Amino acid sequence: MTPSFRIGLGVDSHAFEKNPSARKLMLGGVHFTGERALEGDSDADVILHALFNAIHSALGDRGLGFYFSKKDMAGELADSKNMLARAIQTLEKSPYHIANVSITLECLTPRIEPKNGDIRKRVAGLLNIDVSCVGLTAGTGDHLTAFANGEGIYCQVMVLLQTR
Repeated sequence: MTPSFRIGLGVDSHAFEKNPSARKLMLGGVHFTGERALEGDSDADVILHALFNAIHSALGDRGLGFYFSKKDMAGELADSKNMLARAIQTLEKSPYHIANVSITLECLTPRIEPKNGDIRKRVAGLLNIDVSCVGLTAGTGDHLTAFANGEGIYCQVMVLLQTR
């Protein structure tokens, strides 16, 4: 018997680049102008990476690192939207659809709230769900972790899948 609901948790984190480059800071497919980029083999979009992991976790599957090598992420998959598209293809073969997504970020910088709506809309569009089904919260962490001290960004994503 197929369960009516499945929940997945995905996590990702990246440090900020030590030396500025031409790379862009991307969060949820949204460009943050004038901010340091995150280090990574791809665009290091922690939201889309954690979302990939959450979808696969909910399906009882493995995470991003199992499916993609560093070489893969430097090529076509450098844009994390292409990685997420693969997770969506896997989801579409299952008896489930996304009912809800909850995103939580911890970072000292950048300020997330000014782009909260843009990120929610972009994620909803990528998943083909209503923006009201995507929540996004962010906190600074009160200087308790490396992320809270401005060294990078930490992201958790929870996904609720429901049978079609």
